[in-house]
Amino acid sequence: METFDVIIIGCGAMGSATAAEAAGRGARVLAIDQHSRAHSLGASHGQSRTVRVAYFEHSDYVPLARRALAQWRTLGERVGKRLFHESGVLYMGPTTAGTVMKSAQSAREYGVHHELLESHEVMARWPQFAIPSDWIGFWEPEAGFVRPEECVSAMLELAERGGARVIESAAVTQWRDVESGVEVELAGRRFSAKSLLICAGPWMNKVVSAGSSAIAGGGLTPQGACTSGLFPLSITRQVLGWTHARNLNLSDESRMPCFLIDNGDGEPIYGVPTASDQGNPQGIKIGHHKPGTPCEPDAVDRAVSAADMAPLETAAAKYLPIANGRVHHAVVCMYSLTPDGNFIIDRLPGHERVFVAGGFSGHGFKFAPVVGEALADLALNGSTELPISFLGACRGCLLRR
Repeated sequence: METFDVIIIGCGAMGSATAAEAAGRGARVLAIDQHSRAHSLGASHGQSRTVRVAYFEHSDYVPLARRALAQWRTLGERVGKRLFHESGVLYMGPTTAGTVMKSAQSAREYGVHHELLESHEVMARWPQFAIPSDWIGFWEPEAGFVRPEECVSAMLELAERGGARVIESAAVTQWRDVESGVEVELAGRRFSAKSLLICAGPWMNKVVSAGSSAIAGGGLTPQGACTSGLFPLSITRQVLGWTHARNLNLSDESRMPCFLIDNGDGEPIYGVPTASDQGNPQGIKIGHHKPGTPCEPDAVDRAVSAADMAPLETAAAKYLPIANGRVHHAVVCMYSLTPDGNFIIDRLPGHERVFVAGGFSGHGFKFAPVVGEALADLALNGSTELPISFLGACRGCLLRR
């Protein structure tokens, strides 16, 4: 039986980042994924992910986001690729929209470079958008986006450079606590390690339940509490699409920022501009930042219908005069969400050497490098000095559900 310092289950954004970080520190790392690397079946695909520092979801994220942004720049240098695109990020909405005002509040609190703009100033600077005259804009010029598939591949490349072993297309069938740490089984093979990290995204339910002391028939149920070792995560089907631009020059990252448009209905639309390294599908990426329909990760409907694309086309027609009004390509991904929308990064209750990281979907990818740093700290040292206590499993909002 092969022995490692750390075994990581799940090689998406967080798992690949953790593998790179831990291997870079000289740890013996085994990273396992049930699919191939940088696959399109979970939540770490879709060609682009926004990276921003000002944070409307929770101001405590700002120090982590700032650290992650610097790490994305460094990561690109280490692998010799341009991973981060500094297009800036623009939020638009009425003054009652939390996305705009809370972003501005967190920016002021932490000294993030930003501007607040009147509606006419927004449209004069960026004619790609059409917004009501009583709306405002929040502009973060040092923000931008990364390519998720390329980032995951780059982080696994760095992990392997550091000596990590990556096993693809192999599902873990069981894991257990043992006196020396943990043991993991897959495809008739057993591996041991001093610690285990579960970063399985939408499959977190399945992997946690494969533990020898998981509650029978349990998984991450809404009734889960800290003493049970189970957490409330909901998995939803998400559709995102691409629309062609009427003016290719204006849709380029040099002229058009990433954006989020919040009219206050609880269904903001977000988007990412085009770029020379985009590949297919071409066009401006758009999606709704809201939980979709509940789904099972192994049985999600990946066929995209006209009904799926219609809300995106309606929003584009209303707010994006640069778009041609039609979504020409769309794909399905998944969100895995906690009740309060914040992540879980913590020790798995009842397991001294097992740690979980989940609930990232919707706004988590940007944090991958710093989450990898925190998880490597936990796995190798048992604790971290990074400010992640607000993401602990025992926060009251989870226990009351």
